Amino acid sequence: MSEKLLFIVMTDTAEVGLPGTSRTTDQIDSSVSDLMNTITALHNQIATLRMQNSEIQARLLDAVVANESLQKQVLALNKRIEDSIKPPLFIASVLEVRDGEALIRQHGNNQEWLVECDKQLEVGMRVAVNNDLAIIRILKGTLDERALVMELIDTPDVDYQMVGGLEKQIQEVRETVELPLTSPEVFKNIGIEPPRGVLLYGQPGTGKTLLAKAVAHHADATFIKMSGSE
Repeated sequence: MSEKLLFIVMTDTAEVGLPGTSRTTDQIDSSVSDLMNTITALHNQIATLRMQNSEIQARLLDAVVANESLQKQVLALNKRIEDSIKPPLFIASVLEVRDGEALIRQHGNNQEWLVECDKQLEVGMRVAVNNDLAIIRILKGTLDERALVMELIDTPDVDYQMVGGLEKQIQEVRETVELPLTSPEVFKNIGIEPPRGVLLYGQPGTGKTLLAKAVAHHADATFIKMSGSE
């Protein structure tokens, strides 16, 4: 009898429900919803921070590149300042200007140098050059007329076969001019000084210039043409 009564009581309680059960479930659901919203908001904040971090990294990289460029400019300016305060070593004439470089010839010993140049140079100008072969300044109003009549040819495309009827002269020129340029060790081994050059003379059109160009071609040398009369 007591067991049956207990069963009835439990059945009644299940049907009626415990006091406050529905309210507690609503509170839990509300808390879970708030927590999910908070997690979503945090995820959004993390995504925003990552985007901001990427933008900052990109700006930092741009700043590093810009800083390197500025450092190079500072070094170049410092070099120009150092070059400008050094005393000039010699005076030279400008023979040719090309692509930020200038071919100059030193006065006195006629040595030629290919130097860097950031100045507005013209063929024939005279310039002051320091110990580092840097052009310090342009000497105003002083043109070297000798440089104006010069023609610079890097390596003439002329062969000995183009020079006809001068076999003997070709052989002599090759031994006295080309050989010292291409094989200086030959003269060093036998203990003699190589010839300093040759003088070609004759009527116009006899092949003097053509022969000189052929020597420059085979010796891979620069050919400078200058009219003696001018």
